[in-house]
Amino acid sequence: MIKVTREGKRFLLAVFIVGFAASNTGNNLIYLIFSMMFSVFLLSLFLPNINLTGLRPALDIQEPVFATTPVTLKTKIINRKRFISSLSFRLNLPVNGTEGIYIERIGPGETREYTLRLNFPRRGMYDLADTTIRSEFPFIFFSFVRRAVVERRILVYPRIYDVSGEAAGFVADVSGPFRPRPGPGEDLFKLRPFRYGDELRSIHWKATARAGEVVVKEFSMSEPEKVTVFLDDLRHCGEEQFEKAVSFTASIAAELLNSGFAVRLVTSRKTIPFGTGRGHLYRILDFLALLEQHDEPAPTFDGTAEGSGILVLSSRSSPMAMLAPLADRTYHAEDL
Repeated sequence: MIKVTREGKRFLLAVFIVGFAASNTGNNLIYLIFSMMFSVFLLSLFLPNINLTGLRPALDIQEPVFATTPVTLKTKIINRKRFISSLSFRLNLPVNGTEGIYIERIGPGETREYTLRLNFPRRGMYDLADTTIRSEFPFIFFSFVRRAVVERRILVYPRIYDVSGEAAGFVADVSGPFRPRPGPGEDLFKLRPFRYGDELRSIHWKATARAGEVVVKEFSMSEPEKVTVFLDDLRHCGEEQFEKAVSFTASIAAELLNSGFAVRLVTSRKTIPFGTGRGHLYRILDFLALLEQHDEPAPTFDGTAEGSGILVLSSRSSPMAMLAPLADRTYHAEDL
């Protein structure tokens, strides 16, 4: 794509005026000046193509990317031309508020590495295939823009912020991140009468002697406390309120998983089963990064209440408010 700059418009006007004067006067000197100016005009169209040819950027982000959180982008730019340098150009990325990278010179066959701090304004999938290279070299009469060959997509997760206070209050309302239950553990759960099939080594002999009947030891295993997070994704509110609800859901899920809870996520159209750990967190974040509002629900939740519940409503008038009896706490996006 070629765009005429302000200086280019003035120069073209000057070329036209000199050419008109030369044709009307027949003055050889004016013809010579016109020829020189027209040659510069042709060079300003021809040289940028050579200047931008053979440039190949490679973009890489190693860390997870969250909305509104600065992240470092590593960039390599390769000049594949064998004999000609590329001069005075700028690499522009399709991210709002990013000035890009200005490169003064890259020699033939040379590779340069740069770092750039990016700040993605919101969650979603960003396609860096729209990355461009722009140059006004050599006479700034024309701005040449060429699409860079970049095959890179970046998934931006919802903004995560501190909800430790909310999580602490919720944990205080439930039994804690772990609860004991009978199982193949090492901690004593309780003593009970002997039942057919119990192993002899589980007999508690001192309690048996005192009770006058055979008493066995029952051990316990720790199971993470289960929490279901219900997220309202029905189209009953504005985009800003919905983004608040998604961001809060991601934040509370991250806080609960880091505290050892097993978390399940339920929306109007999808249920992510209970899970624990960092891997499960990113399964939830992958889903929330691309979540959109829906006009009609397509329920996948069977209505089974397990453990505790948190309901995050985008709008007080949403039909998902009917799930409030299953939740220990309800949050509204307009209050977050």
